[in-house]
Amino acid sequence: MNANRNNPGGNLEEGLGARRSRPLIETAEAETPARGLVSTLVGWVLLPLLVAATIFAVGVHLGANQPDAWFTELVRWLSSL
Repeated sequence: MNANRNNPGGNLEEGLGARRSRPLIETAEAETPARGLVSTLVGWVLLPLLVAATIFAVGVHLGANQPDAWFTELVRWLSSL
C-alpha cells in the first residue's frame, strides 16, 4: 500500500522513477540557460562601475565635509596606487 501512495495509478514504472531515466549530470547541463549579453554587461561592467562610483562619491562627500575621516584617507590611499 505504501508503494502506491505517490502513484495513485498503481504502476510503479510510471511513477517517480520514470523521470530519472537520464543521468542527473546530463539533465543539469541540458537545463543550464545560456548567458545573454545583458547579464554579462550587468555583471562585468555595470556592477563594478557602480561600486567604484559609489566609493568615489562617498569619498568626495566625506572629503569635502570631513577631510580627516578614515574613509577619506582610505580613498586617498586607494587613488594613489
